[in-house]
Amino acid sequence: MTALRVGWDLLAKKLKSLDRGAPTEWLDGQMVVSDRWQAAARDGDRRYDAAMRLAAYWRMTTVAAAAIGVGLAGGWWWEAQKPQVETVFVPFDRIGDPGEVFVARAGEPPDLMRISAADSIVKAMFALSSDDNVNADNQATQERVIRGDARKRFDAWREDSKEAASERQVLIVSTKLKSRDVVNVIWDELDWKDGRQVASRRVNGDFTLAFTAPRTTGDVVRNKSGLFLTHMIFAEER
Repeated sequence: MTALRVGWDLLAKKLKSLDRGAPTEWLDGQMVVSDRWQAAARDGDRRYDAAMRLAAYWRMTTVAAAAIGVGLAGGWWWEAQKPQVETVFVPFDRIGDPGEVFVARAGEPPDLMRISAADSIVKAMFALSSDDNVNADNQATQERVIRGDARKRFDAWREDSKEAASERQVLIVSTKLKSRDVVNVIWDELDWKDGRQVASRRVNGDFTLAFTAPRTTGDVVRNKSGLFLTHMIFAEER
């Protein structure tokens, strides 16, 4: 801006020096510089004013951008200084080796986790394998996640459904949320004995999953999702 002002001053001096040789006219008895030279001077004034306004605009824009940048940087620094505290659980086995690190969930689990949990629970409850180890794992899952009214209903069903099938496949057909806590699952059951299929059915059930956040490492070992089956109703489709 200073250079612009100096340049204009030099130009003005030059014009004044040229005024002595500029064409003159007589108007009302007075000698005046011709209109052509006056027009040139007025045009120079307009350009100088426009340049000054443009320089002031960019100066204001630069200051505003710098202020915004400082504000954003300050906000980032403030957030970075806040303590980031998370509760984690690290289970250890009998010989002291650490297991999977689990970060405690602050709120309700997402819908996909509920859907996945419902699928796993249905398979653990209703599937039957010819491998005793698989059956033992399924029973352990039942003990960890089934509670309250759901436990009573499942025990009653298991007592009534004792049959000669040595293996039962559970094939999930569909899983969807009916509400935040209730998951609807439709699945097919195929009963096998001595290598051949002896029965099949399609079952439809609603399962209520309640969330209890893990508080100890033992809670994580038993059920790290924190989702427990508390109510259920299911029946064979006809």
